[in-house]
Amino acid sequence: MRAGPERSCNMSDNHEPDGLLKITEVGKLLASSTRHVWRLIAKGELPQPVHVGRSARLFRADVEAYLKTLRRLRDEGGATNQSGV
Repeated sequence: MRAGPERSCNMSDNHEPDGLLKITEVGKLLASSTRHVWRLIAKGELPQPVHVGRSARLFRADVEAYLKTLRRLRDEGGATNQSGV
């Protein structure tokens, strides 16, 4: 039996807890390279990742919010962000 309080986890299809995505998975969602994902993070367009061990992860909700912003910009007159995504 585990010590400490029980915590429920929202398990996504990739079995990452709390909707965490690997940088490679974020790249696939954005149809871009992992290098581009890191550039978006460096420019502040995506938040800093959390680290699980030595692996960087982004919250699915943050990536979805970024995509929603891109859609809103597109729908408000065809504007794109500086990254060209």
